[in-house]
Amino acid sequence: MLGRQIDASALNTAVAAPRPVNADLQTLLNQALSINPTIQRAQAQASVQEAVIAERRSDLSPEVYVRAERQYGNPSYRDASPENRLFIGVSSHFGAGLSSLSNIEGAKLQHRAALEEVEAQNRTVNEQVIADHALAVSSEQRLAALKVSLKAAENVSESYDRQFLAGRRTWQDTMNAVRELVQIEVQIADTQAIQILSSWRLSIYTQGLAAVSKGA
Repeated sequence: MLGRQIDASALNTAVAAPRPVNADLQTLLNQALSINPTIQRAQAQASVQEAVIAERRSDLSPEVYVRAERQYGNPSYRDASPENRLFIGVSSHFGAGLSSLSNIEGAKLQHRAALEEVEAQNRTVNEQVIADHALAVSSEQRLAALKVSLKAAENVSESYDRQFLAGRRTWQDTMNAVRELVQIEVQIADTQAIQILSSWRLSIYTQGLAAVSKGA
């Protein structure tokens, strides 16, 4: 496809081995949910909206302040004695037409949307981990069965070769045996690829890319 010469040494290079799946599914789900950066970002957004709601609710409460002053001297006349003053005041931020109430409702809607995003990301991670776990387990079982079938197909193909040379098998029978052998080899390669992909992706989801890269 690329117009390059086929390098036999590159074709014979060993592919990556599948990652072991040692933990049960629930443990893997808990690990994935705890370290997933998308979920952490969605949770942070929800926390931000909680702070916004608290801030906007505070606008409904008036602010009461007390200020004390002591004045030395007076620009109007000389030799003025120090004077003490005490101020008590009240201020509010209700907004025009009590717009603070609508601001609070808007913040609540944003918070609800952030929580729904957290739930959506949780479902996405759960579905991915469950699917990859099922693939990793089933591919391992399927691979073991295919290897048994491969051994049997090899024996049949070798037997048909000998019988063809002895005149007891036709050329078509011999080619059918070879074709079945090749089909099983292709199925083994496909299953190995699925096993490697699902186990590595599962490791990244549950341990994080940095930990998996370091371990690799």
